[in-house]
Amino acid sequence: MNEQAVEIRRILVALDASPHSRAALEAAAELAARFHAVLRGLFVEDVRLLQLAQLPSSQEIGYFSASRRQLDTTQIERQLRVQAKRARRAFALTVKQMQVASEFHVTRGVVAAEVLAAVEDADLLVLGRAGWSRVLIKQLGSTARSALAAAPNLMLIAPAGGRLGPPVQVLYDGSPAAEKSLLLAETLMEEEQWLTILLLAGVAKLTALHHPVQALLCHRVNIEYQTLPQSNVSRLLRLIAAKSTGLLIMPLHPASLTEDALLTLLPQIKMPVLLVR
Repeated sequence: MNEQAVEIRRILVALDASPHSRAALEAAAELAARFHAVLRGLFVEDVRLLQLAQLPSSQEIGYFSASRRQLDTTQIERQLRVQAKRARRAFALTVKQMQVASEFHVTRGVVAAEVLAAVEDADLLVLGRAGWSRVLIKQLGSTARSALAAAPNLMLIAPAGGRLGPPVQVLYDGSPAAEKSLLLAETLMEEEQWLTILLLAGVAKLTALHHPVQALLCHRVNIEYQTLPQSNVSRLLRLIAAKSTGLLIMPLHPASLTEDALLTLLPQIKMPVLLVR
């Protein structure tokens, strides 16, 4: 293993009732096992739902019946308790299967604020790509969007059905975060597996990026390169989508990709994405 290998000792996974959350839990447990890290599960009872139920005009629409009914605080409380219980049960089963050290907490508050407060002492935050209220909407969940602005050094975003594993791709732009991404990739991979490096730079810089890549890695893995002109989000998406499974590791602020471009890109990637600050 590379002497500069990244250490992950504490992982926080935020849980809710969505399929994306289930994928996040499985990915978090797998990483906890790989790094011998402590896995902390967090379920947040969304206080905004309770506040909404107190409004006289608030109603909910049945998912299957499409019928309208008045929101009730007592009912919302009950639903939150049921969801927390299910999350705790799923968490306990997963950590038992993966044999990792763990703890589980339930808090109440604004979801994004509670998650970001809890992540202060974590090395890695793992989130589902969209929360339960946005399962059918192809956009990044509100908690994930908030976390992008105030995340720890590492954040994994897991889509429903996404699983960690080969092939691994790294978006490399020569930045310190990209170098850290390479080290993480090598740590996660088995010997002789193929690592795809997406070189993000202007044409004149592409050749110059090969040398630091070779210097950073310990030659445990096979490397293939794909070149990418700066700011070409659509081509980046096509290159990533060419491998529909696996893991993408990339800087949180890659060269020449604006935050808006990143927020456009992430919901369209079907595999887990590990963002490195």
